Amino acid sequence: KELGIDETQLTDIQGEFQKCTESNSKLGYKGFARLLKAIAPSRTLAESDLRAWWTQIVAEELERRLSVASKDSGMRSAQPQCDFEQFAVWYASCELRVRPPAEGSPSGA
Repeated sequence: KELGIDETQLTDIQGEFQKCTESNSKLGYKGFARLLKAIAPSRTLAESDLRAWWTQIVAEELERRLSVASKDSGMRSAQPQCDFEQFAVWYASCELRVRPPAEGSPSGA
């Protein structure tokens, strides 16, 4: 609710999220790409956009890993993942949700 996303839509997105997750209920990059294609089927999603958006979601985790890795050079580097809350917070303000104004409608409305 505080994200500004309709509760029904959020429930639908969470269902799609679960279909795309790894066994630990977290989303990896491949699942993220599948999820966006499922929830925005009419959009053409460029690989560069997908990578940039994924980086936005996992940036905090990547920074933490870099900090830990600099202290422990033997740390194994797994692919970053996100949970539904991380995805929902990103999705609430992402450009994928912003719809261009309909033709003929005033752009300042």
